Amino acid sequence: MKEMLTVNEVADMLGVAKSTVYQLIFYGRIPYYKMSKKCVRFKKSEIEKWLQARHKEECPRPKLSNSKQKTKAAVPATIIDRIVEQVKEQVNREVR
Repeated sequence: MKEMLTVNEVADMLGVAKSTVYQLIFYGRIPYYKMSKKCVRFKKSEIEKWLQARHKEECPRPKLSNSKQKTKAAVPATIIDRIVEQVKEQVNREVR
């Protein structure tokens, strides 16, 4: 089985858009390997471990500042919450 995954494959695995994977990379919220300036790869085993850790972990809700603007760090937490919910639903469907 293929151990290194592309952005497209990780997006398919998570059930999200490629842009979401790139956001997770940008914010350092997902394990990845930079092969060259424009090439990123992921170890399948690390992505699976990452998903398991996210499944068990409670992601804090973003706090809004006084001006009610989200901070950069708040965006990935909401993305990860959505990904975790999608993965939970997919696992529940596969178990049934």
